[in-house]
Amino acid sequence: MKNLSVILLAALALAYPALWWGGRMPGEWKLFSECAWSIGCMMFLAVVPDRLRRFADLSQENVRHVLYCMIPAGIILMMHYYFARGNTDLLCRGLFFLVLPIFGAVYAGELKRPLLWAVVLLGAADAAVLGIQYFQGMPPYGITGNWNWSATLLAAAFLAGAGLLRSVKKCVLLAVLAVAAAVLYCLPSVWLEYFPRGTVLALGTAAGLTCCTLMPRKFRIAKIGLLLLLLTGVVLALIRMEEDSTRSSLASGTIQMVKSHPLAGVGPGRFESEIPSFLPERYFEGDFVAERHPHPHNQLLKFLAESGIAGAVLFGAFCLILYRSGRGMSAGEDRALWAMAVMLTMHGMVDVLLEEWPLNVIWLLALGILWGNTVVLQTPDVPEMEKSDVYWPLRVVQILLAVLLCVQVVREGTSGFYARRAKLGGGAADWERSRMWKETPENLYAGAMNALFDRKDPSAALQFLTRMEYQTTFRNYLHNQGLTARALAAGGKWAESLPYFEAEQRNFPVSAVNCYFHAQVLQKLGKTSEAEAKLSAMHRILAARGRTVADLPELIRNPALELRKKK
Repeated sequence: MKNLSVILLAALALAYPALWWGGRMPGEWKLFSECAWSIGCMMFLAVVPDRLRRFADLSQENVRHVLYCMIPAGIILMMHYYFARGNTDLLCRGLFFLVLPIFGAVYAGELKRPLLWAVVLLGAADAAVLGIQYFQGMPPYGITGNWNWSATLLAAAFLAGAGLLRSVKKCVLLAVLAVAAAVLYCLPSVWLEYFPRGTVLALGTAAGLTCCTLMPRKFRIAKIGLLLLLLTGVVLALIRMEEDSTRSSLASGTIQMVKSHPLAGVGPGRFESEIPSFLPERYFEGDFVAERHPHPHNQLLKFLAESGIAGAVLFGAFCLILYRSGRGMSAGEDRALWAMAVMLTMHGMVDVLLEEWPLNVIWLLALGILWGNTVVLQTPDVPEMEKSDVYWPLRVVQILLAVLLCVQVVREGTSGFYARRAKLGGGAADWERSRMWKETPENLYAGAMNALFDRKDPSAALQFLTRMEYQTTFRNYLHNQGLTARALAAGGKWAESLPYFEAEQRNFPVSAVNCYFHAQVLQKLGKTSEAEAKLSAMHRILAARGRTVADLPELIRNPALELRKKK
């Protein structure tokens, strides 16, 4: 495929188009989501299906083991996503984990160098954005929107550049330089609080394992010693990082969630909805309580919590690809890709890799390319006559997938454009246009807020909130349970609002605002003693946060302030 490299570079670069003309960070305007990547990869796999068949035929037995693990687990995961709501977006999200590595494996030869160039160019863009943010006194979010992942993208760019030089020795040298770059990047005093621990741990692991692969066989004892030393260092570093009360509380809550749903998990995309009821009380007593909990800072735990055994098997297949492809490598490009994939995998143990653009796409494609490198794949071009005679039904499939891809990109791109405009100063009209193109938790929540507080229409607010929960599977999103309770209370449905006030209090025990409105409803229902208990709880919460009743109007306008102590 002659144009495959150009398409890959363009898709990675244009995933968040606002970044290239003054966007603040990813999430403002998304053009190529996981769904679009899934559809696009399926479209290219259907172009020359003979390649996919030959890939399976030429695969060695040990590589087929990956297929045997990956495809059933991927199909189960994909169906799990679909039957969660019968939503095609969820189905394509499930396909993302399965299709991208297979696409990378089948087109390994065409994708290898373009992917390395894409990482280098994205790393350069990240460095430029970080420089601008430094001189403007801003946090080092980079193009990823997260300082840890921005540092990791810089390190990945070093490794990719080493691979393009096609030198094994330089690859190791630049891995060390990448560590130095990460440390130097943290030296300015304004960024010391943003030290990328995950990046340093991931780079150290990748550098150590790369050194092990370069050791001759006669140094087997030294290799084992280095591996043990590396393993000890990783375990100690993970223990040290888990001392963070926020992370340890999220991890313990996620483990409890896994124990409660060990086989199928709580459902795809439902981690955020289910985790509040599993969080220990100590989590809400810390200084870093979050309004949202979209992931547990560990990719394996996320798979286990949402998809159970199928998710764990799929992640195991990813690790098996890495293990198999790490043996017998010789080319600098392959070593760079392998070190980069190891680094990203290790970082995924202290964060959630598959939620972070562009490293989620880079990781899955790198795994696929490494997988494809273990297969001697000779696929000469099929004559045009043979293609048209034998595969003509697939032309219909290709056209349908191409149309579906265009529809997906237009829907997401236009919806994201209006959502970005609304956040940058637009009004309810922009949120409405965003919803017309594609409903998301963000624009549905904005619609509910507008209906309840601006238009004084609690009935419309309830419709938005109900649709958000059904359409997106988000049962807990920000303070939607409390918002539902207040909408019901505003409509005179006091008794019906009580379960929602209680749910909000379970999800956010530090919400004095929720206690305040809950007490008002209890008083309306004549439950005076319960109302007084809620008011006492409100005063305790306010005092613990260094606030008083006089702060309530400000807290009602800005719920995020409830999670922070008053300075």
